[in-house]
Amino acid sequence: MTHKVEREIGGRLLSIETGKLAKQAHGAVVVRYGDTVVMAAVVRAEPREGIDFFPLTVDYREKTYAAGKFPGGFFKREGRPTTKEILTMRMTDRPIRPLFPEGFKDEVQIHTMVLSADQENDPDILAMIGASAALAISPIPFDGPTFAVRIGRVNGEFIVNPTHAQREQADLELVATGHKDAVNMIEAGAAEVPEEAVCDALRLAEEQIQAGCALISDLAAQCGKPKTWTATPPNEELVQKVRQRVEGELRGIRKDRPKQERKQAIEEFYDKVLEEMCPADATEPPACSRGEIYNIIHAIDEQVFRETILATGERADGRDLDTVRPITCETAVLPRTHGSAIFSRGETQALAVATLGTVRDEQIIDGLTEEYSKKFLLHYNFPPFCVGEVRRIGAVGRREIGHGALAERALEAVLPSPDKFPYTIRLVSDIFESN
Repeated sequence: MTHKVEREIGGRLLSIETGKLAKQAHGAVVVRYGDTVVMAAVVRAEPREGIDFFPLTVDYREKTYAAGKFPGGFFKREGRPTTKEILTMRMTDRPIRPLFPEGFKDEVQIHTMVLSADQENDPDILAMIGASAALAISPIPFDGPTFAVRIGRVNGEFIVNPTHAQREQADLELVATGHKDAVNMIEAGAAEVPEEAVCDALRLAEEQIQAGCALISDLAAQCGKPKTWTATPPNEELVQKVRQRVEGELRGIRKDRPKQERKQAIEEFYDKVLEEMCPADATEPPACSRGEIYNIIHAIDEQVFRETILATGERADGRDLDTVRPITCETAVLPRTHGSAIFSRGETQALAVATLGTVRDEQIIDGLTEEYSKKFLLHYNFPPFCVGEVRRIGAVGRREIGHGALAERALEAVLPSPDKFPYTIRLVSDIFESN
């Protein structure tokens, strides 16, 4: 049986339908706006044994058939996710991840897929809406729904979900997501606009979010499945026992130490307490697991960390709330590059290198919209040595792509126009230290 809800948003009809596609998923919807159509499906699996985090995976793919196009490349088949797809995955993930209940460790996968693209309405907003709607009607516990909207400002007028053509003319563009109580994610880019303009855009976004959340709640009321997860009540006696053992020492360990020294001391303290409460050579199994003890210590540690700052006004490295870490900037540090700089702030350090090129060096972007080229690129790298760790070194991660895109957006509005500076610009930010 199919169920469908509709509402006019930004002068176009938004519809969310379920019951026709992907019926074996735990929740699936098809979202349509104009002639852009996105399918979203969510599935859930039992938690892996010993897992101590929430394994949520969000995937978004743009099928080139959606725009009547062949994929580029030799194989003529979609390959690794594009930058646009990865950024959409991150925007979908951020607002929904905090809305799963504490202690929920089931594996959850969210798949969103563009089935039709009308070249006017960006499917990323529909993917975010679809992910929330699929969760809302599924048996997966979720304190939603959420709703997403894009606001643009063109010639001083605000536009809800502007088309691609309108976005090219906008001096302000933001994507906002929220639930019935508040906005919980904003991603924005703008020229130098007044603060009042940003506030007005957010107020308009919040109005649309409230209406959109009501629409998804209506669909969930029609066909939503009962939520099937029950939180395990905490063992209060064990929590108090661990608290009495660790709270005082944690306050001392966290005070006035450099990052690496503090990190090592905390790790050694965790190991010591775990060995005391769950000895490896015990002849009888303890009443609780090491994982359970570790999670309790970690929760107490986070609480101590926050309370210490709020109560004393002093941070872990001894600074007060208003003191910035020492900052140094050096330029022209590399002899053969077009531009280079080292930026250091406390225990964080970045090497930034600029390269100038010609029109031939522009990046060709081949996606669902018409092919275009980019004259400004910013690439961000976060190698494991910058935090003193050993990790597998592979392809550029989603986090690196996302952080590079945020920095790129922050700078591109203040770059000179191509007619004044006709060079292709590539900036690479390599992080050498991170706190």
